[in-house]
Amino acid sequence: MVYNDTQKMNVFGEIIVYLLSIVVPIGVILITKATGNISEIININIVRICLLFDNTKQAKKMLIEIVTKNPESYNGHKILAMLYEKEGGQRKAVDEYAQVISINPKEYDAYFKVATLLTDLDKKDLKYEVLKKVGDAVGNTQAYQL
Repeated sequence: MVYNDTQKMNVFGEIIVYLLSIVVPIGVILITKATGNISEIININIVRICLLFDNTKQAKKMLIEIVTKNPESYNGHKILAMLYEKEGGQRKAVDEYAQVISINPKEYDAYFKVATLLTDLDKKDLKYEVLKKVGDAVGNTQAYQL
């Protein structure tokens, strides 16, 4: 049987569709197993797009929803903390950075963010405690003297 160009393209297109129908679900399953929650990944990326277009109100709404549904959402808490910090909500930012630290205790940047925010809130004693914890964690006893 002889195929013309249109028929060849149709066969090629069908093969692509069949391959994608196998590969895409496998990819979704692997991503879900590796990261735990594909809908969270999608929502975090939508939040990042909202922030790119300066739609902070929608981004904040989505982030609050994400961290409410999944309190262990590292990215959700971290982006929400940065958003609160940018808006001047230091107390809320400290709370969110504390959540980031509880999820990932080796997130040293969050410790320094908390220390900076505590300084802004005139809570210097707590700042030194936070910096001392970081210094102890990384084996640098000079860290708290910053």
